[in-house]
Amino acid sequence: MNSNISSSEMGNPGTIPSSVVYPANEWILYKVIWPCLIAFGCLSNASFMWTFVKSISLRTACYTYLVSLSCADLVNLIVFAISLAYAQTLMRFHENLDKTFVDKILHFFHIWSFLCSVDLVSLVTAERFLAICHPLKHRFLKGTRRTIRLISLVCVLSFLEAFTSMPFNSEVYSSEDSGNILYKKIAISFYIFIWICFAVFNFRMYYRIISALNKRMRNRSMENVSNNIEIQNRQVSVMLVTNGTLYFVLLSVAMVGRILALCWLLRLEVLSPYQMYLWFNVQQLCVCLNASINPLVYTVTNARYREEQKKALSKLFSIG
Repeated sequence: MNSNISSSEMGNPGTIPSSVVYPANEWILYKVIWPCLIAFGCLSNASFMWTFVKSISLRTACYTYLVSLSCADLVNLIVFAISLAYAQTLMRFHENLDKTFVDKILHFFHIWSFLCSVDLVSLVTAERFLAICHPLKHRFLKGTRRTIRLISLVCVLSFLEAFTSMPFNSEVYSSEDSGNILYKKIAISFYIFIWICFAVFNFRMYYRIISALNKRMRNRSMENVSNNIEIQNRQVSVMLVTNGTLYFVLLSVAMVGRILALCWLLRLEVLSPYQMYLWFNVQQLCVCLNASINPLVYTVTNARYREEQKKALSKLFSIG
């Protein structure tokens, strides 16, 4: 086991501890699993964005939000790939230079893309809730300009959230020399609280969406009426509920990492430094999976999107 891991290098979920010498049985994680997962995530998100661009029927508010989510996930994966390459380069050449600026830049974009994805998932949930449970309000409020404004607002708010989180994320596991410990405790606690609020909000909306859809389906079956619009709405809603559930389940692992960080600041060493390093790997694996599998969920759960994806990809790879 690697016992040369300093506690100050455990805190950032988006950066790699630069002084870690990987154990022999972990080379496959950094040489095979991470590169394959990052490549799969980049390709899947790029495929979804290409399908959106080429398919006119998918240019709705819901899919516009999902494309923005794919962009945030793509940034997250690219930043993580750069962090991996950066850390491995430093270890290869045994650099001991001041890495504070580069670490902060990489970590800032990781946190920004992460917060964007959380906010956009909640935005998609709210849009689906209005479309299913309050269709008249949704018809009145929907529009391309409104959608773009909301996405821009989410990006700006996430930028501000990421900027304010920088002081406590840089060296969260450091000891007495880490700065304002009280501020870090409050900031991490607030971060966990906000995530819990988002999770509760989304799952409450999922329950109400599913209840409304089931009620509609029962009424339709009693009337013996088939409505293609209702079927499409159900497919989109099932797709979003499935995607959102997987999203928050995977990110709950990252939130456990935040709770462990808070315990560390409270001088409660729940895990040893090496166990924290192992947890970091599990945590980052869940974050990368979360950023990679969304388009796969869309393909599996939505027949309409599947057909449009086949058409878009066939045009891309057609010869002549």
